Amino acid sequence: MIEIQFLESIDNLKRNAAQSQGWTPNTEQATSIAACLRQGRLFYDAAKSAPLDIRPLELHYGSAAYAKALVLSINRSRFNALTQSHGYRARAPTYECSPGTSSQTLAQCRSH
Repeated sequence: MIEIQFLESIDNLKRNAAQSQGWTPNTEQATSIAACLRQGRLFYDAAKSAPLDIRPLELHYGSAAYAKALVLSINRSRFNALTQSHGYRARAPTYECSPGTSSQTLAQCRSH
């Protein structure tokens, strides 16, 4: 198994991606993926010595950084192509109801 820190090197990352995935990221892609891996590792390392009330946050951000690296690798996209946001947002479901009926309840409508 490869240590994550090994893949923080752009050359190592490119070489490993070529050997294991048959794809060589360009320098910009490799730099973004390596930066996400480094950030994830640093958050995980910080969590080891963080107080218990802070540790879940450090682990969350570390996991988010690893997830970004994974998305960049799978989609083979550029970092600035990712949606830049912080936190979470809820999406309310939309409902399709039969037109012309004003007294419908959500149970009478179809969710999608």
